[in-house]
Amino acid sequence: MRMDTDPYRSQDVSGGPSILVIDDEPPIRRLLGLFLQGCGYRTMLAANGIEARSAVATDSVSLILCDAHLQGESGLALVRDLLRQCPHMVGLIMSGDGHDSQWAADLREEGVYGRIAKPFDAQEVADRIAKALCGRRLPEESPHRRDTPWWPWGGV
Repeated sequence: MRMDTDPYRSQDVSGGPSILVIDDEPPIRRLLGLFLQGCGYRTMLAANGIEARSAVATDSVSLILCDAHLQGESGLALVRDLLRQCPHMVGLIMSGDGHDSQWAADLREEGVYGRIAKPFDAQEVADRIAKALCGRRLPEESPHRRDTPWWPWGGV
């Protein structure tokens, strides 16, 4: 299983909340992991549903950050399943697709806290995760800063 050999798995930098990053693209998965570690979170990385389910079964996870389109599996379906198993977790979906407000409403009905637009903005990622962990929803009407790339060393 890839998670056990991934050097970025379960990096405990602060003993703070733990975030499971699920993305089938290794560079995105690792960069998010490094960025979130720099923000003081403990991170776990998974490339697919099998690895994600294993992480949730063996580790304490506070928040799931999952790509909407995983190879061979819907990220939304995976997050929905994981949240049913562990309702204390918070779920965020990452997507580069331009979804409408109805899709956002559907996410909330499924128990997902919200969506982070790709390409990422470092401050938006940090803000949404912090607010999700505090249990507050960001208004879906707020504009996503899609014109600025996300970089793991902070800033924009």
